[in-house]
Amino acid sequence: MSGDRIDVLFTDGASFVAVEVKSTLSTDDDLQRGVYQCVKYRAVVAAQESPVSVAVRTMLLTERDLPDDLKTRARELGVLLKVHAINSPRSRSPSSV
Repeated sequence: MSGDRIDVLFTDGASFVAVEVKSTLSTDDDLQRGVYQCVKYRAVVAAQESPVSVAVRTMLLTERDLPDDLKTRARELGVLLKVHAINSPRSRSPSSV
């Protein structure tokens, strides 16, 4: 409905957890977008379930820590943060340095 797609959605029918996933390739700008996507997903899931009131939590799952300012903003907005590295960090070739 909003144009974005939730990466992962967990539900037991009465509550929901929407997860936005960002990889090791994500830039700080992409991570910031992820925080706001989580806010949007929380509102969209709640609206889709209306008039039934449901609990909706959102999580940003990343492969690296967010910068401190984004961590603070995510917490202020009620977005859970989880870091779980699967891929190795991108390496820089000598020609790109």
